Amino acid sequence: MTAREVMDIDEAREKYARGLAISLTDRQIDDQLLNRLRQSLEPHRSGTIPVHLYYQRADARARLRFGATWRVSPSDRLLNDLRGLIGSEQVELEFD
Repeated sequence: MTAREVMDIDEAREKYARGLAISLTDRQIDDQLLNRLRQSLEPHRSGTIPVHLYYQRADARARLRFGATWRVSPSDRLLNDLRGLIGSEQVELEFD
């Protein structure tokens, strides 16, 4: 076996991920959570990965795309911070 390219996990995520998916329900969302979500994302805003917020309530669902200035670098630190904030099942990277 011959390697064509070697990269660490953060580089691989940056290259192959197509989005960072955050899933929230109407029961979870309040001003405090949104503020903490912003604080978790802000230090990682220099990246190339778009953030998608999947919002669900009893009668509706929506996918909200954050603006280009909110593209992030999907590091372990960011993923762990978000999973600690809202739960591991509600944060995932999207790939093709």
